[in-house]
Amino acid sequence: MNKICCKSCKSYIYSQVKLDKFQCLPCKLKKTPSVLKCTACRKSDGIMIRANGEDWIHYNCMMALKDLLHMEREQNIFKDLC
Repeated sequence: MNKICCKSCKSYIYSQVKLDKFQCLPCKLKKTPSVLKCTACRKSDGIMIRANGEDWIHYNCMMALKDLLHMEREQNIFKDLC
């Protein structure tokens, strides 16, 4: 597993995907990650992606719920974030 760390906010996740330069979507969109709330767990820390409209979800929450949410595979999500 590779540790993937946002170069701006320093939040990280572990993944089989290897990325040298990564910026999480909230940082990329100039949103303060700490003020966003995950729609699944209601916490605000960690790597988040846009779930739907203005809703956000932690990457790890999404991976745990991916079968229910019919989300794309992990590699496609990272490709969209980079």
